[in-house]
Amino acid sequence: LLASPVLRTWKTRLPKDYLNAANQIDKTFLAGQESILNQDLGLEFLMNALRLQQGFDISLFSVRTGIPFQNLEKGLQTAQQQGLLEIKGGQLRTSQRGQFFLNEILEHFL
Repeated sequence: LLASPVLRTWKTRLPKDYLNAANQIDKTFLAGQESILNQDLGLEFLMNALRLQQGFDISLFSVRTGIPFQNLEKGLQTAQQQGLLEIKGGQLRTSQRGQFFLNEILEHFL
């Protein structure tokens, strides 16, 4: 789908690594990384974009993931009926209630 792989990275949580920063050359504190499989790109995108209060522009989903937004229709309808997601002005975002239930929202798209 996409030309280059998408990488998930995470930083160290160990205080000693930050305290010893003078010994690190790059000072990125990178603890690890893994490639995101193409079939997981949609869920990964939703997991990150729905954390934003403004949500995301619907057209951006296909651009970033290579997956048609229509593929989300079933999960989207269910989450909207439960009052967890809303679409306004071409933006998909969590409702005020949905902001507290991000994990439950994401389960609709597994």
